[in-house]
Amino acid sequence: MNNCYAPTGPNYFLTYCYSIFGKKYSILFALCALLSPSLNAATRTLSASLTGGAENPAVMTMGSGSATLMLDDVSGAWSLTGSFTGMTGNSSAAHIHGPAPTTSNAGVITGLIFTSGATAGSLSGSGTLTSAQMMDILAGLYYVNIHSSFAGGGEVRGQLSEALPIELIKFNATTSNNMVQLTWQTANEINFKGFDVQKSEGNNE
Repeated sequence: MNNCYAPTGPNYFLTYCYSIFGKKYSILFALCALLSPSLNAATRTLSASLTGGAENPAVMTMGSGSATLMLDDVSGAWSLTGSFTGMTGNSSAAHIHGPAPTTSNAGVITGLIFTSGATAGSLSGSGTLTSAQMMDILAGLYYVNIHSSFAGGGEVRGQLSEALPIELIKFNATTSNNMVQLTWQTANEINFKGFDVQKSEGNNE
């Protein structure tokens, strides 16, 4: 089975593919986040894994890092913490850039506090985003970039993104009396309302 997902506002989608009796099927799960008034104002957690391979163009380095950004999705207030290690060059700057997908570069949104002139250290920062900026960052269009003496344009980079509201650990599809039975198991569910299951066979829904 294969799976993929793409966030679209408060809903997320997982597509599972399977084959029974030589026919290929796909199941679309709509994972609906809770939208009750008490959850409209929420702290959103975004994270980034920083590598040289994520730079455009890619940078050959053993450097790596991570960052976690906490965002109040009503006020736009945010705070970031992170670290980096194993850099080839000494750190010279650190920023949040955007808006851009993983395949593109973009200008600086804000600078970050970082351990300067070192191959390992920490990151931090805080501020407030506009409504338009919140839409961009929650769409996965902001990234953290650490520049160095080895790579002035950036030695390690990572896109900030939210995790799925659930962790799906098991999915099975079996047949019984010409019917397909689906079973699945989740490890955790956060601000999550339920599943909406749709089926397609070939090009027909």
